Amino acid sequence: MGLSAAVTHMMSVPLTQLIDVHDTQATTGGDPFGLLEAVLAEAERVTGIERGALAVDWAIQTQDNGRTHVSIAATARRHVEARVEAAAAAGIARYRRSMANRLAAALRAMRQSGCTELGAEARYFACWLENTGLHGWLIDGDEIENEVRYPAPEYRSMTEALLDLAGDHAPVDCIYLSGELTLMSKAGLAVAVLARLFDCPVLPFEAAPSCNGAAIIDGELRHSSRFAVAFGLALREVTQ
Repeated sequence: MGLSAAVTHMMSVPLTQLIDVHDTQATTGGDPFGLLEAVLAEAERVTGIERGALAVDWAIQTQDNGRTHVSIAATARRHVEARVEAAAAAGIARYRRSMANRLAAALRAMRQSGCTELGAEARYFACWLENTGLHGWLIDGDEIENEVRYPAPEYRSMTEALLDLAGDHAPVDCIYLSGELTLMSKAGLAVAVLARLFDCPVLPFEAAPSCNGAAIIDGELRHSSRFAVAFGLALREVTQ
């Protein structure tokens, strides 16, 4: 389930810190470190919502430096229940329930595409557009080098935000756009202008090339924000 960033809290906590802070050394059923209790307590602290009204998803991840973190996604339970009801109305009865911030899912999808199509060492923008504005990341290989959000007090325009995102380093190889692409023109920044500004291709992200039966997918759906989020959520299940 891809949830709006406005209602979803995402956090990443070192495993050792999570255990120490919440004093969970005692064995709790099938949870040898009491991690479930620690995760719920952390989600309750960050969101300010009582755990009985929370929906929480979490995963243990080992980073490239060997350190282990616990990634937590939390939101008010009512947001998840509304989606479960919609799935039931559509006849979807059996599925593994997981949730994530829509931004995180879309970014994962764009990074997968960048690694596959541009190469593991590529340097590129991943941009997500929604009704709250632009979220942009500068990806350098497998690292997020920089990120911006617009509108923001420090930027007078979307162009200024993207120039700040690029910084003073070498030019980018490509710009991926995903989400509500029509918002680009409303912000007064045409795709052609963006391509000239950064002297690189500007591509609308599409997950279709990675899917079986891509040739029969409707053209408009190829660039659908829902398609991008769904692809990112699926990638999470594959990698975890």
